[in-house]
Amino acid sequence: MDVDALAVRLAKIPNPAASSRAIGQAYLQTHPRGNSVDELIAQLGSRDLLERMDDETLRAAIRMRHRRDLQTDNLVEVRGWVLSRAEASLYALRELVEDDWA
Repeated sequence: MDVDALAVRLAKIPNPAASSRAIGQAYLQTHPRGNSVDELIAQLGSRDLLERMDDETLRAAIRMRHRRDLQTDNLVEVRGWVLSRAEASLYALRELVEDDWA
């Protein structure tokens, strides 16, 4: 399987704690639609634009997306946790691609 370089960069953004892995697993299980790597990246922004960003700019863009999700109620519930859609997407991406870079 080809490694998606952008997915790996995005997956490295969230905290690597076991709890974030559990959230990623739970999100994938409880929200089975739209959980391919490409669909999760699309929830974060334009692939073309995200790929052109350096790591610092990418992190800033994801933080902005997270804040916008909170402000616009673009939220998802995962086993009692209420997360921004961006945050849930990052945790799910981490779960999907972790074996490609861990």
